[in-house]
Amino acid sequence: MSVVVADELDSFYQFLSEKLKTRTSQFSPEQVLDEWRSQHPDPAEVEAIRESLVAMHAGDRGVSLEDFDQEFRRKNGLAAKP
Repeated sequence: MSVVVADELDSFYQFLSEKLKTRTSQFSPEQVLDEWRSQHPDPAEVEAIRESLVAMHAGDRGVSLEDFDQEFRRKNGLAAKP
């Protein structure tokens, strides 16, 4: 196990321990994990969003929804939109 993963698991353990100590509300495991993820976003996802915003501000408008839809359907063997 890498040091980064071990550190993240330790941090999550501390987060979960605090949730269990305070018991201020009844969260499901999924809700606790969702809260954890909202407070600890994936650095790779954050970087991808940052790069997209930089490109957008530089004038790159990406692909239209219509073009994306057609390409997605073609790649995945789906029927064309009527």
